[in-house]
Amino acid sequence: MKLVPINGTSLLKFELEKNDDAAIHAEFLAAMEKYEITKQGSRINFYNRNSHKLDACMNVGDNSFFILENDGVKLSAFFGTKRFVLGADVVKCEEMINFARDRAFPLVAADDAAVPFNVVTLPQLLEIRKSNLDLAYEELAQLFNRCADFTPAKQHEYVDAGQKIDKFKRFNLENNAVQVFLLDDKNKIVGTCSAIVLANAQGKYIYVYDEVVDQEAKASLSMLFQALRQQLKQLVSGIEQARAFIRVAAERVDAYVKLGCSAENQGQLVIHGGRTDYAKVVDACMNEWAERNLQALKTPQFSIAAAIGESRYRRVAEPTTPAAVSEVKRNNP
Repeated sequence: MKLVPINGTSLLKFELEKNDDAAIHAEFLAAMEKYEITKQGSRINFYNRNSHKLDACMNVGDNSFFILENDGVKLSAFFGTKRFVLGADVVKCEEMINFARDRAFPLVAADDAAVPFNVVTLPQLLEIRKSNLDLAYEELAQLFNRCADFTPAKQHEYVDAGQKIDKFKRFNLENNAVQVFLLDDKNKIVGTCSAIVLANAQGKYIYVYDEVVDQEAKASLSMLFQALRQQLKQLVSGIEQARAFIRVAAERVDAYVKLGCSAENQGQLVIHGGRTDYAKVVDACMNEWAERNLQALKTPQFSIAAAIGESRYRRVAEPTTPAAVSEVKRNNP
């Protein structure tokens, strides 16, 4: 089984390879026929051809899956991983649980003060590092190695993906995520945090992830969260009604609570499970794409536009239909 682009576009399809048993994959391929599958950086969107809604999306860089409509529940089971349930109208099933470390993230904080670092977005970071973008991804890999709070299993998964490949999947303009970086006076990266914005008929959702700070450089989670809030307010329309959440780091729950995250899970549901072979097919496609672009970074003729798509942040849109996706691409060329 492989995942391939259709005629060089952002549309994708699953195909059998020469030695695959068609009978084994018949149910999966029949289910995929229901969807228009689009690639948005390392994010895979599943648009229902009948309802024209975004049933689910897979954030490959963060190994997370988001269920936005009822049909997304069955779809997500083909891929496994952690699957967040967004929207009150999604019918509950016994596999859905309230995981203790999924907490509400504060979009407003009374004590926000000036951040003593240069705060930049991903386009700004790539512009600063345009003379050697390959080195920028190497630096991000080193930051995660030193400072990320990974469990042993998570760290193993991250290393297996290839450190710079993993970072390119997490940090590329096509993802259209909200991402901030703290830079010191020498433009060294001392912190980063990301957020993905999604929407359905029940509301707007913001998932905060990849929060990493270099405490030896005097950076802190408080500064990082403040910088992210500022960017979200600038880039996300209707943020006052959005529901934001974060999976807090193991062994550091109290620190997150002190920074305004909720003291307990406030109704966020998730389905846990191992990554399936179909998820690994998606991984292989995304790893090949990331590796190809990383190789392009090393060429003298490289430009940001050539490898990862010229993009400028304006307002972050949350497409819910294929037509909306096209509109977002026009607004963010």
